[in-house]
Amino acid sequence: MSNEDQHTRTLLEFYRVFYNEKRFDEGAGLLAENFINHHPGSRGTGRQGMIDDFGHAARSIFPEFRIETKRVIAEGAFVWTHSLISGLPQGKRAISVDIWRFEDGKLAEHWDVGQAVSPDQDPNAML
Repeated sequence: MSNEDQHTRTLLEFYRVFYNEKRFDEGAGLLAENFINHHPGSRGTGRQGMIDDFGHAARSIFPEFRIETKRVIAEGAFVWTHSLISGLPQGKRAISVDIWRFEDGKLAEHWDVGQAVSPDQDPNAML
């Protein structure tokens, strides 16, 4: 199996366990110890920083958060995903493009950009 295939599998497992199933400690095991999240508003670094940032938000702001990946592109140490995000406050949804960098088989760094989906838009047409 190529590195790109393994990175893709690892990332999709992270999405399932950490974001969708909210098993934060288990999912954080797929992160490098010095993980850096460049998501706007992220306050912490490392595994615990990711748990603290997203875990707090998932418990208090958007407990129904879910990520549904539509496309994945892997190249070298990087994996890009194009996904539908649901379960945001007031039932809002968004389209997200995320870039993940791997180091020694672990997720080491993350960047993302999102686009809101208005109630009258079909997200599948956008994806």
